[in-house]
Amino acid sequence: MNLSTVPTDNLYKFMAIFGLILLITCTIYPISKINTAERAKIDVEISLQKLEREMDHIKTEAETISSELTSIENDSESDISSQKTEIIELIRNKRNSLQSRNDDLEINIIDIKEKRMLSSLLVSELRFFLYFGSLGSIIGSILMLSGFYLWKNKVQRYQDIILKKESEREIA
Repeated sequence: MNLSTVPTDNLYKFMAIFGLILLITCTIYPISKINTAERAKIDVEISLQKLEREMDHIKTEAETISSELTSIENDSESDISSQKTEIIELIRNKRNSLQSRNDDLEINIIDIKEKRMLSSLLVSELRFFLYFGSLGSIIGSILMLSGFYLWKNKVQRYQDIILKKESEREIA
């Protein structure tokens, strides 16, 4: 049998092979798509956790800088006012830089939360199609089993008898 052509010489053989292909396709394809979507969802969750952790770190650092700034501004014992002003300016710049970075992270977190919602939606849609895949698998199994059964009982049995009689004739 040539594998590049579909066996259409017999309806039962065609039913059996088509049912087998339907069974395999409806079983494997939805599961592989769900696994891919689940992995993407996990990656998004991990990215979100990393960004939230970094944002917490930045907030802590900003609070520390703000308290340092407050203590320096309130420190009246410092005689060198020009150095104090420079230090205050550096701390303010760093605080502003952290605030800017925090704002960027918040935007990234919003983007990632949107991706998380979209990936959750995709997974739920794929789970819905998994039910159709299950239905296709059941139909494919019934088609395959009935095709093989009918092929064996209505065609192959008689071909085997004919082949046996021909071989007995050649031997005799």
